[in-house]
Amino acid sequence: MINRISYILTYALLYIVALIPLNILYIISSGAHFFVCHILRYRKTTIRKNLTYAFPDKTKKEIRKIEKKFYLHICDLFVETVKLLHISNKEMRKRVNIYGCDIVEDLAKQDIPIFVYLSHYGNWEWAQEVKKCYIRPKITAEIYHHIANPVINRIMLKIRSRWNGMLFSQNEAVRNILTLRKTGKSFLIGFISDQRPHHAEDNQWITFLNQPTDMVCGAEILGKRCNAAFLYLDINKVKRGHYHMTFMHLQPSDECRTPYPYTETYMHKLEQTVKECPEYWLWSHKRWAHADSIQRIIKQ
Repeated sequence: MINRISYILTYALLYIVALIPLNILYIISSGAHFFVCHILRYRKTTIRKNLTYAFPDKTKKEIRKIEKKFYLHICDLFVETVKLLHISNKEMRKRVNIYGCDIVEDLAKQDIPIFVYLSHYGNWEWAQEVKKCYIRPKITAEIYHHIANPVINRIMLKIRSRWNGMLFSQNEAVRNILTLRKTGKSFLIGFISDQRPHHAEDNQWITFLNQPTDMVCGAEILGKRCNAAFLYLDINKVKRGHYHMTFMHLQPSDECRTPYPYTETYMHKLEQTVKECPEYWLWSHKRWAHADSIQRIIKQ
């Protein structure tokens, strides 16, 4: 009963916020940026350490500049995510341009399952917009991580299903995807694969952003079982509140050194994206938990 009341009150408050035009929300975001960065100091130690290790050639001044831009972006990301509770299709079309949809359509015509790698870069929540840029496949789904707070989890599930895409929890993903595969029809599954693996057994390591990084290989393992095609969704933040999202084929080269060439190629593409505009990646998450490995590569 308490959770139900909390959900109703929280949802009502966020929906009221979602009614506010984005240009006003960005003013609020700019004000919140100072509080989050300088007073709350949200995960500042983690953010600064990640940036310092990832860009050892940058000066402290350059690191602080990226850090400040990241805090503004994360505040914008929050209001843009809440806005999904009310934003119109028309406004989303103005703000998100999708490219490479012909790649998806061509694969769907051949009834090939499509596994799409994306990351915590730009606004991954607005990536739902891609569902409206192609006619086939009919089924689009994404894998989601359960949030411990039941109220926030329920709200995020509502936000992430705004355009009727399917949501598979991590525990249900394999079974649901294999069930879809048995239909013989094409479907598209989105995998955010830039987090740290939950299990340490048999990890595959590459150098990513100057650090030894263990890869999340589940998408490739499952994709090979389904004879899927692997794509990368490149997200480019053009300006505040405007994004370009582009489907690209993942084409592993002969230089791949792990048994998971598609995942390795995805990580290299993501690295290129992050280096171009580092402030738009989620530096506040603890991607690198192995401090001893990090220190070894820094000393080389």
